Amino acid sequence: MIYVTGDLHGDLERFKEKPMKQLKPGDTLLVCGDFGFIWDGSKQEKAALKYLSKLKYNILFVEGLNENFDRLEEYPAEEYCGGMVHTIAPNIRHLCRGEIFTIEDTTVFAFGGGDPVEDLEEMTQQRAHDLRLPVLEQTDKALNRLGLNGDRVDIILTHDAPGRIKQFMNLNEKDTALGFLHQFLQRVSELAEFNMWYFGRYHKDKAIPPRYRAMFTDVVPVQMK
Repeated sequence: MIYVTGDLHGDLERFKEKPMKQLKPGDTLLVCGDFGFIWDGSKQEKAALKYLSKLKYNILFVEGLNENFDRLEEYPAEEYCGGMVHTIAPNIRHLCRGEIFTIEDTTVFAFGGGDPVEDLEEMTQQRAHDLRLPVLEQTDKALNRLGLNGDRVDIILTHDAPGRIKQFMNLNEKDTALGFLHQFLQRVSELAEFNMWYFGRYHKDKAIPPRYRAMFTDVVPVQMK
């Protein structure tokens, strides 16, 4: 069984709460960005990863806005279920941007990262680099990958949301602007056929019928129409 949840921000207690207890050995947990357990290499972080590595289910995540991208890239890159990942532990993997995976007979298009459009005036050049917005080469590669798959996947897993869907999130006025990533994801939503799209950036649990769901603390089984 495949489950989805939202941003974890390195909070180990989330794995000890009731919603996670429904996962069984061999299941898969998809995380919509801001995994947060790959940050500073501290003793506390290593202990948390050791705890997670002993869980009997797989943990797969896309990157969010708040990640240590340099540390993520230090982990081995290898193929997993048809796409490229960074392997953190035998059951913990970072799904690389724009890849398609076949997990438990379910095709998953993954595209992490977030568009910090509302913060651009305050952002330093170094901070903008750290956030690692996708570049044109990555988006073109992702569209090509979708095309090779017939522009059809079962689910889409992202951190940010398509531009049109962002309008349904009841955000503050400063959050209404759309950036490059929002526009790219909107293009994907118009081009691809899919059953469900899950995203986590906005720290809300909200269904947006018929095919979108904002994720935060909920842990839900993947819906297949």
